[in-house]
Amino acid sequence: MPCMELAPGELTWQALLAHARARGCAVTKAQLDRWHLAGLLARPRRRALGRGRGTASLYPASAAEQLVAAARAMARWRRTRAAVIVLWGQGFPVTPVVRRYLREAFQRQHAEALEALAQFEREDPENFIERSASARLTGNLGRVRRRVGKARMPTVVRALYEAALGGFHSEHYDDAYDEDILRRAVSYKGEPLALLAFEAAEFSAPAIIEALNACSDEELERYRDEVRWFLSQPQLAQWKDTAGAFFAGFYLWFLLRRVSPSLRRFVEETIKMPVLRSGEEPRPSPAMIAATHSLLNSVRPGEQSA
Repeated sequence: MPCMELAPGELTWQALLAHARARGCAVTKAQLDRWHLAGLLARPRRRALGRGRGTASLYPASAAEQLVAAARAMARWRRTRAAVIVLWGQGFPVTPVVRRYLREAFQRQHAEALEALAQFEREDPENFIERSASARLTGNLGRVRRRVGKARMPTVVRALYEAALGGFHSEHYDDAYDEDILRRAVSYKGEPLALLAFEAAEFSAPAIIEALNACSDEELERYRDEVRWFLSQPQLAQWKDTAGAFFAGFYLWFLLRRVSPSLRRFVEETIKMPVLRSGEEPRPSPAMIAATHSLLNSVRPGEQSA
């Protein structure tokens, strides 16, 4: 059989696997096929070999290092979703797949809020809002409960679910103690900015999905690169390749940067990051670095695989 001619910058699947093997990553053809179908790699270009000789799969040369990174991520995390997020956090071009993951996360948030509030309204004994006072909570919810106390945790969880549906109204919480509880749960240094965002329905799942749909791949990648810069700081470097922490960090940063005008103004004024306006290198304050470190520390090891 004559040698197949390749376009400049293209690799056969055999050459791709040989490159991975030379870098210490044993990848099979079956794994390669699964991974490009799952979005870990760009799909290859199919080229006909001639009558009766079938087709060949040709990958861009950039896929060589991406395959090595994908193999290492899969070896560590064992889950495609986590590996894709790690690849994106490393700067590889898997933005369309991550966009789908984000949309699915926002849709789950909406569905969970609907179900939780429905259970609460019909006084289901197993409803999570009431059980949040005593159930095992991890991550940020656990930290919030330690701040506000078990007895008032259902008030906080109910407010969070209402905010996710765009139905938060402060008059539901006209008791002065309730208002103080919410301020302690979601305020930053006593400023009720998150409550203002709740009132404006800025954090409702439909509003977030609308913002995601309006956001270009280039904008998502710019926000991702800002998060990558945060995680490149010595105080936060331990989280750089942690899938769950990176996804949680990006999720929150996207809310701040794109979704909530109330909080975006606060971020721009407080963090003093020129990148928010001019595209220059970000320079977050030591206080912001410390706050980010605290947030990521709330992601427990069991929650770090997305």
